[in-house]
Amino acid sequence: MSSAEKTPLDLPPLDIERAIKHGKDAFSGGNLEEAKTYFEAVLYDDPQNSTAIRWLRRIAGQQTAREKQSYITTRTRMLETVQEAWNTPKAKGKIIGCPTSSGKPTAEDLRQQELRRKLESIQIPSIAFQNADIQQVVLELAALCRELDDEGKGVNLVVFGTSKTLLPPVTFSSTDLSVQETLDVITQMSGMKYEIGSNMVILTPVNYEPPQQMVSAEFDVMPTVGAKMVLMTGGDAAPSGLLDVRSFFSSAPFPQGSSAQFNPEFNILLVHNASKYMPEIEALLKRYNQKALEERARQVEIETKFIEIAQGTLDELGFEWTVGENGSYLNEDTITIPGGQKLFTDTLRTGGEAFNANTGSALADSLTASAGELLVQKIKGDIPFDLLIRALERQQGSDLLSAPKILTKSGETATIHIGEIRSFPTAYDVIIERYAQPSLLPLDYEQYQTGVLLEVTPEVDVENGTIDLELAPEIRELTGFDEQHVGTIWPEYGDESLDMDASSEGSELLSFLTTREESRTENADRLIAYQPIFKTRKVETSVTIEDGSTIAMGGLIKEQMESFKDSVPILGKIPLLGRLFRSEGERSVKRNLLIFVTANQVNSSGYRKNLE
Repeated sequence: MSSAEKTPLDLPPLDIERAIKHGKDAFSGGNLEEAKTYFEAVLYDDPQNSTAIRWLRRIAGQQTAREKQSYITTRTRMLETVQEAWNTPKAKGKIIGCPTSSGKPTAEDLRQQELRRKLESIQIPSIAFQNADIQQVVLELAALCRELDDEGKGVNLVVFGTSKTLLPPVTFSSTDLSVQETLDVITQMSGMKYEIGSNMVILTPVNYEPPQQMVSAEFDVMPTVGAKMVLMTGGDAAPSGLLDVRSFFSSAPFPQGSSAQFNPEFNILLVHNASKYMPEIEALLKRYNQKALEERARQVEIETKFIEIAQGTLDELGFEWTVGENGSYLNEDTITIPGGQKLFTDTLRTGGEAFNANTGSALADSLTASAGELLVQKIKGDIPFDLLIRALERQQGSDLLSAPKILTKSGETATIHIGEIRSFPTAYDVIIERYAQPSLLPLDYEQYQTGVLLEVTPEVDVENGTIDLELAPEIRELTGFDEQHVGTIWPEYGDESLDMDASSEGSELLSFLTTREESRTENADRLIAYQPIFKTRKVETSVTIEDGSTIAMGGLIKEQMESFKDSVPILGKIPLLGRLFRSEGERSVKRNLLIFVTANQVNSSGYRKNLE
């Protein structure tokens, strides 16, 4: 037999003291499984070893503590996750003004700065022009710059785009102006502009861009934005079907030769403009599209709180007199009540009999319990008189808080329901069989909502930052059922007509049949179908609130009072003493419902607008 096949009986005897020592060392080092192995080996050789048993108990306690700590840790982490879910998400912040480059000027920047310095430093003592052409003015100004420049290089002045543009003549005279100041005056007078490059100053008409700087681009347009473009241009399209929409981008420059054409069929914008103006046009269109997307995806978060406060009171006090010489005693609850003849009060009611216990209101139904009873007996005398006093004073209340939240699109109706949904048949079919009584078979069912219902239709006003709310809170309660007579159940008499004597005359037979039919009609039962009866309290209103504001609605108040007063004639009207011959009770139920509605605008990313 190999060593791997040996049984415990084949192993050499265990050194118990050494095994216990190794187990203690493993326990001290936190290796509970190894320590458990040593002590179990000891018990295998010595099942009554108290030391091993004691240490195994400690190991079991340590393992239980570790498992409990792991459970607490896992539970805490899961609860933290739930707690984090309650936190309102915050919009991501934007860092503005962070440098994106080192800011070190390039060689071209240095040359441009040098040219700008030269334009500012060269002073022209005097200069005059009389109805001069812009080309002539620029040539003379360039010559003066070379003459007055200390380095003798002057400034390169170049004119573009004047061949197709009619420019006014220049009439100008000045003294002691720099070249840059002179260029400012000349360009303003002639409808020109100038740009300072790295080695020259370029003068062009205001609405002119070099052909090599012109580019074309195509942009997708949201249908809402496209509709505004068409509306602004009046819908006058060119023969090609394109609309000139340059006026729609009024803040962006459109130099000579540029265009912006919109295709309403495909919602495409075609732009031809200088490359330096394209980012501005693209940013404008992106902003318009984003605004249209937000309008289409504009959502409103509706937070509601329903607070219902109810209070009920019940007061009852009545007296019951009994007299009986040989009456027995009856056990009712914990009081032994005489079973003799009631005196005067056979028809006086208790609160449990007078008040309906099926009102549809749990609070009102709970206020119909029987009153406490106190028995007073007359001991002395031949005829025993007994007085049973029924008295009860109860006050009960309930408070309910519900806080549902719902998200809906602007202009869409959101419905919040707190209560029950029950199904009731709306139509019945009468089933008539030969050897059975007629019965009802429900055909169609309709669902009815009971409890608190709230319909909210928000409409966001972007310009004013307000929210228009159409509110329709409703309280619907099931109060009972209405009986509808849908058929008759006729009693069956079998063939009893055959028991008559064959010699009976026709009048006797007719009388018998008439009597039997009358009896059959009197004993007939009605076939009843039941339809639910609902009690409704509803308010419809429209309000305008600020974004994030709360509106409170109240007034859905209900108070129900019931009372009864039974008395023995004559005796019940005796002052003071007559109270002993009356049974009186009163039940009151008050309800007040408050509704708080908070509306918050939410963007397409799920963030609240008032938190951005």
